[in-house]
Amino acid sequence: ATAPLTVIRASPSEDQGLDWSPNGRWIVLHSHADGLDDLWIQPADGSTPARSITRGGIETGWPRWSPDGAWIAYSTQLPDGNRLRGALFLLGVDPATGAVTREAQRVPVRGTDGDIDAVEWSGTSDSLVFLASEGLDRRAIYVVARQGGKARLAHRFTSEQVFSGLGVSPDSRWVAYVARAAP
Repeated sequence: ATAPLTVIRASPSEDQGLDWSPNGRWIVLHSHADGLDDLWIQPADGSTPARSITRGGIETGWPRWSPDGAWIAYSTQLPDGNRLRGALFLLGVDPATGAVTREAQRVPVRGTDGDIDAVEWSGTSDSLVFLASEGLDRRAIYVVARQGGKARLAHRFTSEQVFSGLGVSPDSRWVAYVARAAP
């Protein structure tokens, strides 16, 4: 195509990390619109403008809808002493109306010292896969229940990619990530 068929959002902001709701009705995205660093939601058909659904984010990561459409998971940074630490958050959403059903809350994750900077859902809406930075070039992939708890280490690796993201296969058997290739 020489041009897009439809422009859903045209903003001067840093809009990125878009994710469609499973029912196709909504798009959630990271934006710096209105000077915020938060999540916004809008109808996929562009019938109404995007609206902010979180407040107070710092380096908010890319949002991801749960397979059942009832949850949005994302990362954001929180003050921790003299530095910021990446944390995992969950927000409840009505997939039919786009209304927030549960305000964003931090998912209590134990068993990792790393900063959480990317999150994806497993094949179900019961667990999350996240990427943690454990040092300058040390990265780890963990799995944790949606409600939080002790995270299970899936894989540790080196990568100089700071915000590389990850992807989970539909059957949850595979996770794709960015790492240095063997020489």
